[in-house]
Amino acid sequence: MTVTWTSLHRLLGVAPGPLTYEMFEQAAGEQLAETGDLDWKQTLPFKLEKAHAEKEKEELCKDVAAMANSGGGLIAYGIAADGQSGRAQKVMPVTMDEKAQLQIRSLAAARIRPIVGGLQLVPLPAPGDPANGVLAVHVPASPSAPHALEGQDVLRFPYRYGPQTVWMREQELERAYGDRFDRRAADHERLAKIIDELTSRLDSGVGAWVVGVAHPRVPRTGLVPDTPRGEIISIIDRAREVSNELIPRGGFFRYGFLDAVEHEALNPRRGLRRWVVRRASPSGPSDQSQGVHVEIHHDGTAVLAAQLNWNAPSDDTALVISELIESAAADLVALTASTARARYIDSPLAVRLDLVQDIDGALPYQAATAYGPLGTPRNTPLPIDGTWRVHRFTPIETEVSATADKSALEEAARDLATDAMHQFGAESIRLLRARPAGGQAS
Repeated sequence: MTVTWTSLHRLLGVAPGPLTYEMFEQAAGEQLAETGDLDWKQTLPFKLEKAHAEKEKEELCKDVAAMANSGGGLIAYGIAADGQSGRAQKVMPVTMDEKAQLQIRSLAAARIRPIVGGLQLVPLPAPGDPANGVLAVHVPASPSAPHALEGQDVLRFPYRYGPQTVWMREQELERAYGDRFDRRAADHERLAKIIDELTSRLDSGVGAWVVGVAHPRVPRTGLVPDTPRGEIISIIDRAREVSNELIPRGGFFRYGFLDAVEHEALNPRRGLRRWVVRRASPSGPSDQSQGVHVEIHHDGTAVLAAQLNWNAPSDDTALVISELIESAAADLVALTASTARARYIDSPLAVRLDLVQDIDGALPYQAATAYGPLGTPRNTPLPIDGTWRVHRFTPIETEVSATADKSALEEAARDLATDAMHQFGAESIRLLRARPAGGQAS
């Protein structure tokens, strides 16, 4: 994911865009001073003598944890600075090979608790020297703060105090943990509010809906332009590709909810700080959606609502078809990842999945499947043997990394679907079952 807005952009007064080697040359030419979110380092800790290297390794982890605890920032290796003023003096290219980058990531992961998610390393080669240059370490603001340096039988919590890195005292640590708990509560309330507001816009006359929403735990700062209308189709197309990797198309009752709004995505409707892609209800009010409802918010929030039954309930239950829950979970995490990538989100995203229906005529939820007892597909989904009805579904919440790979996304989708179906007493799911390495679903 490209880093497009940092403290260096702000201090140099340049527009959002990728970091460049020339920006650091400009910083040295202007003798830019270190700040709370900008730190100059002349050498990598792995190139020093052993006695000095250990101290520098601890300093690296201390700086990463401190910036994560203080709203994020940028650490630049390859910049000589004045020891007294902290002002950049000269660019001194360092090795930027994959080994050096892996060492930094491994060191931070081994010594910082909890791990700082979203850490990005940006190698910027010097002109004419692709092997050496400036290695920029972008530390995002962390929703998991406070982070500690793990030592022998001790945890120490650093933070930035201006250009200095200092240790938290008891009252500062208390406030940091209080802020973490407040953020978690705010995330919970925000996700629930988005789903609650959306429910009234869904055609609930044909049964239950599964609704999922993903919201960045740390909002983007700086200049954040609105998502261009023409970018929505690209976000959805990319999400469809990712979802297809999680659950390949062609499986029986593998439904692509994002496929259902392929044409609507060409002309999204404008909403409050968001774009809306929906299929209008042909029988209900014109402001209600039928089948599928997708939202891409300018702040990186992604919303997917999918109808779980194409026909009005024929008995006293609202069917929750397992294969549709799995399909929706795959589409949701894929849409989350695609939106985060397009909106340059680097923080983890809080995800919530819920079942909703018409409040006035709410029916118990009943787990169903499109497969028979022997695993043979059938055209009419029927209740799963041995499961029970659920009168009040418990919303499921999890977290997805903005930089999650296929394996992590598949695990997130599987956890969402499994937690949903376990509430009915269903033993397993079919489409997202764990796969052995290089094999088929077990």
